Amino acid sequence: MGVIAKNDKTSRIMFVLSLVFGFVFAASFLLMPAASSISLNEGKNELLYLAGALFWSSLFLSIVTTVIVTVKRKKYFKNKENSNLPKYPGIITFFSSKKAKIADILMIVFLFAFIACTIFADGYPIYVFLFLSVLAIQYHCVLNGKNLIFIKELKSGGSV
Repeated sequence: MGVIAKNDKTSRIMFVLSLVFGFVFAASFLLMPAASSISLNEGKNELLYLAGALFWSSLFLSIVTTVIVTVKRKKYFKNKENSNLPKYPGIITFFSSKKAKIADILMIVFLFAFIACTIFADGYPIYVFLFLSVLAIQYHCVLNGKNLIFIKELKSGGSV
């Protein structure tokens, strides 16, 4: 067993928090057009500040929690002989599992839809597809990534 005990709850909590903060980050894009419209038309900036605060704080907290899990993962696998971690990071790994295949396909679809909306449409659908694209990219990275394997191994007691 690695340095971390098999029932390490901190890593699992940080992993879930990184997913929650990632979702809030993606969802912050949905607030931006309404916040901008209210700010421009009514002169009220509260929603604009809220959207900006959600964007930056959730991005920062998502990165921090992911780094914490990554550091714990590296410590855990440092002295392990039989590590089944992928060679490359999740951002450049594709189709590593059934769930990852679904996320990868959705990511491609949403990215094309976002690009198409940006070119051919106007208005709120652009922000919806931006939200879906950012969320799908995050799920692509998580489901193809090393931290998920680490969390699964912790959950199963070291038998993934």
